[in-house]
Amino acid sequence: MNANIAGDSSGGSASTEGSASSVVPPVTVSFVTNEQEFAAVFKCESSSIFSGSRNGGSISTDHSRDSDSFLLCYEHPGDGVTAESLLQFKNSVTAAAQQYGARLRLFIWDCTSPSFAAARTQLDKRHGHPLLLIVFKGAIADTLRDMPLTEMSATEVPRVCSRLASFQSSAKPARVVATGMRSTPVSTIATATSTAEGSDAGSLPQEAEQHLSVDVAKMVGMGKRLMAERQPFYAEKFFVKALRTLDAVSADMDPLLASREDYHHSVAMCLAWAGLAQLVQGKQTVENAYLERLDREAALQPFRDAPLNDASRALTTWRLMQDAPRPWSETRDSEAKLRAALSSEAHDNANRSLLVITLFLKGDVECAITEALKLHVCGDVFGRVALKHISRFLGRDHVLVKRLGIPELTESI
Repeated sequence: MNANIAGDSSGGSASTEGSASSVVPPVTVSFVTNEQEFAAVFKCESSSIFSGSRNGGSISTDHSRDSDSFLLCYEHPGDGVTAESLLQFKNSVTAAAQQYGARLRLFIWDCTSPSFAAARTQLDKRHGHPLLLIVFKGAIADTLRDMPLTEMSATEVPRVCSRLASFQSSAKPARVVATGMRSTPVSTIATATSTAEGSDAGSLPQEAEQHLSVDVAKMVGMGKRLMAERQPFYAEKFFVKALRTLDAVSADMDPLLASREDYHHSVAMCLAWAGLAQLVQGKQTVENAYLERLDREAALQPFRDAPLNDASRALTTWRLMQDAPRPWSETRDSEAKLRAALSSEAHDNANRSLLVITLFLKGDVECAITEALKLHVCGDVFGRVALKHISRFLGRDHVLVKRLGIPELTESI
C-alpha cells in the first residue's frame, strides 16, 4: 500500500551542498506488512543522474535515490504510537526532506504481530519506544531508539535528513567545472582558477574559468565507510584531506556561504572523525592535535556542546580513554574478549572499564551506561567519571540520563 506525499514546494533548500528544492522528488510512504515488503526497504536500484548543483551541472549518484530510506518500527499499543503521532512524523520527514534536499522513502511497520518476533529480536527492538532505521545504500547506517515518536519527529528527523542530503549530493569528492566567463565563484567549497594573471581585460568574456569543486561531505562519507569496514588507517587520510581543504579556503568562506556556521560545522565534523580514527588505531590517545583543536576553538563550541553530535562523541571517547585504567586496544579489548574475561572474574574493574569504552565506540550507549553504573556502585572512580562523560554526551533531557536518577551527574551539563 503506497502513497505519494508532496513536500512544501515553497520551502527553500538549507543544504550546504546546494540541492535545489525544485528537483527533490516527493517522499514515498509505504506500509510494511510481510517479508517481501520488508526486503524492499533494502533494495538498491541502479545508478541515476539528476541535476542539483548550484552552477547547473549534473551530479551523478553512485546509488539510486530510491535506495535510501527511513523504516519506522513500532508495537501497538506499547510504544505509545498513535495515528496523530504517525501523521506528525510523516509530515516532519516530508518537510525535512524537502528543506534539505534529501531523497528518501519512508516505510512504516507495525511489528506487533508474533510472526515478527524474530525480526524484532534481530533488530534489538525494545518494547516501550519505536525504532527508526536509517537505510543508506541498502544497508542500515544508523538507528534511533529510546525516545518517543514526537521527540524523534521534532529533533532527530531534521538532523538526519540534513546529513543524508549531504551524502547524496555528489558522487565524487572533487571535480573540475568550466564556467562560461570569469565570475566570482558561488557554489564551490574550494576554487582554483586556470586563467592567466596577465590576460587582457578585453579577452575575459571569451575565457572559460575552471573551478576545482571539492565535496568535503563526500570525502567524509568515504572515511566513514572505511571506519565501518575497520580500516581506520585509510579513513584517517580522507578526514585529514577534507580538513586541509577546509582550512585552505577558510578566508574565502564568507562570500561563498550564507553563514559561516556551515563551514564551522564541517570543520568540527572533520576534526572529530580524524581524531576518532586515530583513537581507534591506538594513536594519540593522550595528546591528540585534532581533538585538542576541536576542544579549544571558540567557533566550534556549539558543535562540541550539542548532545549526540559527532564532535561530542569523539571528545567523549577521548576523555574515556584518557581516564581509563590502562590504554584501550581494538584487538585486545573487543567486546567478546572482555566479556569472556569478566565471566571468569566479575570483579575485574579494569576490564569492565575498557568494556565501557568498547560499547560506547560500538554505539551501544545503554549497555555502556549499565557497565559504568556497575563500576560506580562498586566504588570504582572510572565508573562515576564515565557516567558523567556519557551523560554530557546524551544531554540532561535524554531518557537514559533521567533513568540514572543521579542529579549531581548533570549539574555541569
